[in-house]
Amino acid sequence: TVLCAALPPILLAPVAGPLVDRSDLRRLLIASDLVAGLGTLVLVLLASGGTLAVWHVYAATVLAAVAGTFQRSAATVSASLLLPAEYYARASGLVALAPSLATIIAPTLAGVLYLNVGLPGVMLLDLASFLGAVAVLFAVRFPAVPADVLQARDVSVLQSALAGWRWLVGQPGLFRLLLVSAAGNALGM
Repeated sequence: TVLCAALPPILLAPVAGPLVDRSDLRRLLIASDLVAGLGTLVLVLLASGGTLAVWHVYAATVLAAVAGTFQRSAATVSASLLLPAEYYARASGLVALAPSLATIIAPTLAGVLYLNVGLPGVMLLDLASFLGAVAVLFAVRFPAVPADVLQARDVSVLQSALAGWRWLVGQPGLFRLLLVSAAGNALGM
């Protein structure tokens, strides 16, 4: 499942940003949660029917990873639209902290829940979390997209991805840091 979770973001990242820039962020965030929730719903139905197989989990993991790739990009852009500039550092810190906390807390919480409500119960709680996120997104109103972002939509997704790649390669220190980080992630460091 690690490959199913890691490969889609690697493959989609170069085009996810430009596609997100061309999308209605609120709708994209809602769609991402609904798509990931759909995968969980299918797993709940299969598990409750006694027909859950390992490949179903792999497929749902890929679906969630694809949705998560777009969701992370959209959430990053949304933060700059929803927050005043003086809160960017705090928001960035919280966003960086969340995956670490999830890595520590989620397995423990899942184990406790599994013992108390079983696998279908854990998956139903997961599904409820997606629905809760969608409810919050329906309640939040996003401000208008700035004009410079709207102008950037006139360039194709491929041109945007290539421009991003050229910019990254033109920043030798950042590019080397990215390579070291990628090597560390690939080696499990």
